Amino acid sequence: MMMRPMLSRLHPKKALDVLIEAFQSLIQAEKFARWRLVIAGDGPPDYVAKLKAQIAATDQIVFTGWLDDEKKHAVLGGASLLALPSHQENFGLCVMEALSHSVPVLVSPNVNLATEIVSANAGWISAIDKEALATRMAEALSDEDELKKRGRAGKQLSQRYSWENVVKGFISLYEEILPQRRKGAK
Repeated sequence: MMMRPMLSRLHPKKALDVLIEAFQSLIQAEKFARWRLVIAGDGPPDYVAKLKAQIAATDQIVFTGWLDDEKKHAVLGGASLLALPSHQENFGLCVMEALSHSVPVLVSPNVNLATEIVSANAGWISAIDKEALATRMAEALSDEDELKKRGRAGKQLSQRYSWENVVKGFISLYEEILPQRRKGAK
């Protein structure tokens, strides 16, 4: 079974309603009928209920609730693509988690990592629109080799954001700032 997880806080800004509509239209084609959409996360009960009502007619979309550690890593280990068509996302931790597991991503241009994803060829960018998302998903899910290639590129991109590299960056920044600050204090 192939999975496309969405691991995040479930919130209207994530455009999950549009993602669900796009996925439902995509799986109407026999070529994509084997795919599953896994939505992992939690949110306000009324919003989650609204999303679940939207999928009442299919068993190809699964809500797992919030996943911690081992379960999250297991889902990412079996994923082919992560989608986050958010209206606004400062960073997108779930995107970086997917990339670190060699899972390519499909995001909107409103995810602040979109530019890096394009530069690294680690995924796809799509407008938040049912047809646009369905088209990009079809493009991504039609080519297993391209999924793997972009997943490897995503793994490399994620290394830029490893704790080790982030700490090195902060140390370098502080080493640059401190001598300037000392000069100004004299």
